[in-house]
Amino acid sequence: MWLDEWDVETTDILAVIKAEQTRLRKSSVEVVQAAIRKISTIDGGDPAQFHPVSADFSIPLRITAGPAESEGEETFDLTVCSPAALEKECERDGFVLGRHRIIVRDYDFRLLRRIIEKLIARSSGDSWSEVATKIGRIAYWEFEDYEPTSN
Repeated sequence: MWLDEWDVETTDILAVIKAEQTRLRKSSVEVVQAAIRKISTIDGGDPAQFHPVSADFSIPLRITAGPAESEGEETFDLTVCSPAALEKECERDGFVLGRHRIIVRDYDFRLLRRIIEKLIARSSGDSWSEVATKIGRIAYWEFEDYEPTSN
């Protein structure tokens, strides 16, 4: 089901996702949904304890997520930064790549967590691999470039 099939007044993406999951269950298709297990800094710290000292902040985060209905988890990394941090990087390097970043003016971890939860909730599919690939569009998946080797 496409979002444009919904009434223009419907803005809650989670309601859309739940409706799509219900539709798929009725058609006997198994849906895999992602669940966040943990959000931390890359070094394992608590991102709620981060308090920027200037307007040009940047903090690398690690999202640990797995299938909602089963065990297992994998990591996804992203950087939360301010526009000022991007400007500083652009001045230094001449350019900025935007992949795997969330850009915010002010660092508020409670708000940031809700944003990340909504983005991850949009990721569902027929398999965990499909779901993880979708999450990988938002945050760098630890197996993003993994190629199994044959013996």
